[in-house]
Amino acid sequence: MTRQWRWGLIGVAVLAGLVAGAVPVVNGWQTQKTWQATIEALDTQLAAATGGEAGAQVVAYERGLYSARTTTRLVLPAASLARDSRRELALPPGPPELVLEQVIRHGFRGVRFSGHLEPRGPLAVPYARLGGNAETLQISGHIRPGSQALAVQTQALEGPLDPDGALQLRIEPLQLETRYRDGSSRLETRLEWPGLVMTAPETEGTLRVGRMSAESDARLVAGTLAEGVWVGEGRYSLEALALTPALEPGIALEQFTLTAASREREDGLIAGTLNSDWARLVLPDTPPLRGALEVRFDRLAPAGLLALSRQSGATDLNGLAGAGQRRALALLAEAAPRLDLSRLRVETEANAGLNGSMELAVRPAMADRLRTGQAGMALWSAVRLDAEMGLDETLARALPAEQAAWLRQLEGFGIVERREGQWRLAVSLTDGQLSVHGRPWWGGGGAR
Repeated sequence: MTRQWRWGLIGVAVLAGLVAGAVPVVNGWQTQKTWQATIEALDTQLAAATGGEAGAQVVAYERGLYSARTTTRLVLPAASLARDSRRELALPPGPPELVLEQVIRHGFRGVRFSGHLEPRGPLAVPYARLGGNAETLQISGHIRPGSQALAVQTQALEGPLDPDGALQLRIEPLQLETRYRDGSSRLETRLEWPGLVMTAPETEGTLRVGRMSAESDARLVAGTLAEGVWVGEGRYSLEALALTPALEPGIALEQFTLTAASREREDGLIAGTLNSDWARLVLPDTPPLRGALEVRFDRLAPAGLLALSRQSGATDLNGLAGAGQRRALALLAEAAPRLDLSRLRVETEANAGLNGSMELAVRPAMADRLRTGQAGMALWSAVRLDAEMGLDETLARALPAEQAAWLRQLEGFGIVERREGQWRLAVSLTDGQLSVHGRPWWGGGGAR
């Protein structure tokens, strides 16, 4: 019995060794198969979207027992670099290319990859001027049972964009991290970027992008990781954005934030809110403004959002480009979606400004009308809209002469009214009937 147990244990040990030795081989084979299938799918999507002018290709894939080396090329349309930009930056002809070189390690604990992305073709010229090399843009991550992770890190780039040095650019290091958990279908993302500065010394022009950060925690409710509909929370912030020409005032935005929160209702539809505010916005011929807004949405169908995201071209209600857009919008319409602008306030430092609100509701009747090819008022009559806006008189008096003249003309037509220290506009659309300040204005054929 002892000898039998001994041989049995030896057999188990040998079998375990064979299995352990086979794991990296199986992982490596599966990784290569998945990678090539992914790039082939990307190539098909790019070709379809650009008429065959863009594509992706696995140039080389050398697989060993525990690791592999792969080179992948992404070709962009030649038209993505405008002719004027090519001339000003002295770029050679040809389509822009990006080459991704990766070392993939497939062991017992899954797959880890690391490597770099480097421009080729016309993009390689300014990239080299800025000091870019194979170490500048690093990409790494892992694929394990239950989770996937991706990290992108860049080094600082600085130098002239053009051969004469008329444009100088500095791009600060960027860090992007994402993690996807299969079990919960959750995607976590974090971005940190100190920004960039571009200057034109001869004209004293400057473009400055301040610190930018973003983070999100979302759950997939429809579609795939690469193309899906998500619910969750997210936040984006921008410290500053300023364009300063040789002659003031220029354009500036300071302390801008955007937050979003959405959830899946018990009936499978999506509801959520979108909030934004900024501390200071400077535009030509306008006093500095601060502002805030809140948008609420409800009853959005994930299937409709997914279908709409897969469409391209025009999607307006009067000139839809094709049946695909109509089918996608019909999926949204039959759920009776709502969109409310619950808060809007833009004001000067002296508290003079404008405020507004809006409620938009779509009736399910629009779905059948979209599917049968109807347009115009047949669609708008399935929409209910109530909107109000008020402009403080103190801000109206500060408007440039041309805009002030427009405001007086609108008052003459009865579109705006002065009351309670504001120029007011109130509009409603119900069953195709447009009313302004409660008075019928248009009913599908003309003014009343």
